[in-house]
Amino acid sequence: KVVAEPNPPRWLATHVWHAKRAAMETIWGHKLAAQNSSLGLRALHRAASHHCCSHDRTYMQLFEFSGPEALVVDALEACGLERKLLTSKALRSGAFRAKASLHEASRGRP
Repeated sequence: KVVAEPNPPRWLATHVWHAKRAAMETIWGHKLAAQNSSLGLRALHRAASHHCCSHDRTYMQLFEFSGPEALVVDALEACGLERKLLTSKALRSGAFRAKASLHEASRGRP
């Protein structure tokens, strides 16, 4: 008897290429290449030396946070972002933009 997962992981458009050349792992709800098996190095080198090389980042997503500023800053700081960056005037005014990766909030922190 086959039991379906309630939220099966999503595969990227390039999953066939990656599945042949790397060990796939479920990360952030997506199947991603976790460990290179060295089968794609030659093809990657050839493509990079003659054409171009790209990285599929479709698993990266944008989030919009709303709520009292202090709570949003505290929550993002617990996920690994620096308070100085989050409260900078240039970033908040829109003069600058920043990219960041969120990590699981540290235990024992707000």
